[in-house]
Amino acid sequence: MADNQKLFKIIFWFITGFISLFIISIFTMLYLNVGTMSPDDQKAVAVITVLAIIFLSIPVLIGVFVYKDAKKHHLNQWMWTLVAVYVPYLLGLIIYLVMRNNEKNKLKCLGCGKSIERDYVMCPHCGHSLKQKCPNCDKHVNEEWKVCPYCEAKLK
Repeated sequence: MADNQKLFKIIFWFITGFISLFIISIFTMLYLNVGTMSPDDQKAVAVITVLAIIFLSIPVLIGVFVYKDAKKHHLNQWMWTLVAVYVPYLLGLIIYLVMRNNEKNKLKCLGCGKSIERDYVMCPHCGHSLKQKCPNCDKHVNEEWKVCPYCEAKLK
């Protein structure tokens, strides 16, 4: 795992742990006082608990989706999970989806699947040849060309 992935993983679990302890302490204090509450207050605490579980499950589901999706697209899954879960009002998820679509528009090496530039001749990650060469003059040619524009040799 890359160093920046380890850093984002540590940051993610630190923030998640802190928030979890805070939420647990609030609900512990609420439930310790349930015996002294009126029945209406007890019902309100039950409703708040159910709503809190529903509300807190949304970031968990977003986090699981982003983690798996970022891993599938060869992106830094811990960084994007951190952004998607902790940037409020679903803005983190929107930012991730926009950035992921930008990554989809980039060219990928057929050998290793990593991002490459359009003018690369060879993948810098795995050494896979990215452009076809003319068998006669050994210059790079487009795959759709039928004739080499440099030496007039037939290509297909």
